[in-house]
Amino acid sequence: MSTDRAPFFDGKGFPLWKVLMEAHLQARGLDVWRVMKEGMRSNTARERQFDAIAKSTLLSSLCDDMFNRVFASPNAHELWKQIVENHEGSADVANQKYHVLVDELTSFKQHDNESAHDMFSRLNTLVNENNNLGLKQVTNGDMNHKIIRCLLKPDYDIIKTVLLKEDLDNKIPNHVINTIVAHEYSMGIIKQKSTSTSSQKSLAIKHTCKHQPRRQ
Repeated sequence: MSTDRAPFFDGKGFPLWKVLMEAHLQARGLDVWRVMKEGMRSNTARERQFDAIAKSTLLSSLCDDMFNRVFASPNAHELWKQIVENHEGSADVANQKYHVLVDELTSFKQHDNESAHDMFSRLNTLVNENNNLGLKQVTNGDMNHKIIRCLLKPDYDIIKTVLLKEDLDNKIPNHVINTIVAHEYSMGIIKQKSTSTSSQKSLAIKHTCKHQPRRQ
């Protein structure tokens, strides 16, 4: 079993800590992770040992404030549920968050002068927040189709046509984005966007300087 230090939770950035902690417990042992996620299957010494490892790992990773809220939980599974509920809310809260995120994903689009990579970063944040709720998951296929629908015309018409002929349901989103980024470079789209953005900033600076009072 791994002896790596567990990720510390200071009360901020819960979604990231949750992913890291799940990965850490899986590295400690799949049975350790299972007992935390699903609970003990029996009251055997072996299951209690897995539970003790998971509970100890979780408690030792918490800041004082969070520790004081949940330390009385009887086992790792209940402890994990308490931690998650403290930061993600109850099932009703999760449902409300889910509907808000669905609306944001539905209306999501690429901004003017935004590269495909930056657009993907924003989209990926929304998808991760949605999938961490444990309700309806956004699949790689869903994400790939969303990426293609969000691309602004006419800059991306050619690459959209190429990608729509591929099996998007079984393609990793990073591969789709890398293909689009390569298209941006080959067509000079990134350079054009950067030049446009720089020009806008330059105009804004000139406008500001124009209205600054002269020193006496």
